Amino acid sequence: MYGRGRGGNGGGGHNAWQTTSMGIIFVPFAIGVFSLFADASRKWAWWLTHIGLAIIAAEMLSRVRFFMQLKTTHFLLMLILFLFGCALMFKSYRPLAAGPDSDSPERDGEV
Repeated sequence: MYGRGRGGNGGGGHNAWQTTSMGIIFVPFAIGVFSLFADASRKWAWWLTHIGLAIIAAEMLSRVRFFMQLKTTHFLLMLILFLFGCALMFKSYRPLAAGPDSDSPERDGEV
C-alpha cells in the first residue's frame, strides 16, 4: 500500500523512473572532464567530452514525451529555428570590428 500512486507502480503512472541507462551515460563525459582537468591539451579528452555531451543530449531527446499531437521532427525544426534566431539576435549585439575595409568615420578621425 505504501509508495503506490494513482498509477499503481509507485511512480504515479508517468514512467519517469523507467530507464535502461541509469548513470552509465555520464561515464564518457566524466572521464573526459577529469582528464581535461589533468591536461587540457589532450585531444582525445576533448573528443571524449564532446561525445559524452552528445550522448547525454541524445538520451534527453529520446526521453521526451509529448502530450500533444507534435512530431519529434517538427519539435527539432522549431528548436533549431528558435536557436538560430537567438544566435542572430546575440550576433547583432556584438560591436562591429573596425577593420581595413570598414567605412566607419571613427577610424580615420573624421566625424
